[in-house]
Amino acid sequence: MRKVYRKSRRRRTPRGNFFYTLSMAVLCLFLLIGATAVISAYSSRSMPHPNGQPPSASIVSQETRQEEQPVLEPPSQIAPSSCSEQGNAEFSSKPDEAPALSEDALDPAAFSSRQQGKDLKEPNDFSAAVFLGDSRTEGLSLYGGLEEATFFTQKGMTVDSIFTKPAIATSAGKLTVMQALEQQPFEQVFIMLGVNELGYVYSDIFISRYEKIIDGIREINPQAKIYIQAILPVTKAKSQKDAVFNNRRVQEYNALLLEMSERKRVTYLETDRAVADAEGCLPAEASSDGVHLTAEYYKKWGDYLRNCPL
Repeated sequence: MRKVYRKSRRRRTPRGNFFYTLSMAVLCLFLLIGATAVISAYSSRSMPHPNGQPPSASIVSQETRQEEQPVLEPPSQIAPSSCSEQGNAEFSSKPDEAPALSEDALDPAAFSSRQQGKDLKEPNDFSAAVFLGDSRTEGLSLYGGLEEATFFTQKGMTVDSIFTKPAIATSAGKLTVMQALEQQPFEQVFIMLGVNELGYVYSDIFISRYEKIIDGIREINPQAKIYIQAILPVTKAKSQKDAVFNNRRVQEYNALLLEMSERKRVTYLETDRAVADAEGCLPAEASSDGVHLTAEYYKKWGDYLRNCPL
């Protein structure tokens, strides 16, 4: 018994230590490989695949991937928000969350309609308007496309004859323009006078009598809107050879009319720009006599009035 006890307590040989160490190393290696595999699998499951598909997805050919790619459309343009809307965005509790877009914002047609709101504006209606003027305003009544308006015109009309010369035929006989206006319901009055007064020695007389017309209209209808139209230019050839009917004089009178309009609180319309060329003259093809317009240019004048803000 004593010999057996001693044998069981005998120390291990170097060969036994070697196998023990080797087995432990192999075991550690397997544990390390297993841990690495587990970590790799977890990482690939939690991180998004660069192509937007999980690793387990089947691999498709290059042609199939190209066919399945969606066609990208340009982003809708969105009008910038107001200052109050920007302030609310800065203090939003979810700054990284994009606001939801309405269907109108994603609809190019709806966006185009909003951007072109000015083009969609209804043209001016002149059914309650009266136009006062000389022979050029008479041409506007014939060719300007403002058929619903009322025209009180007189060849050679001036700021004086509008009060004194009976020219408007009525059931009661011929009346002066201002007398006829008293019997005509209206909400707007458009005045074009001045070309026949270019020869006045004193321009202040022209303006003072023009103001008298405005005062007379206000006595008839205090609520009416009054529009002063700029005097239309003459052609360059007419301007260069005529001491009275020239564009230098037209521009001088228009400056006085603009000043008077501000003083009398009426609206001044730049009708001269509707027919003038780059030099501020009436184009040669726009008139046969240098003063009166062709039908085409009366239409340009009418289009300006139809579409200008009133």
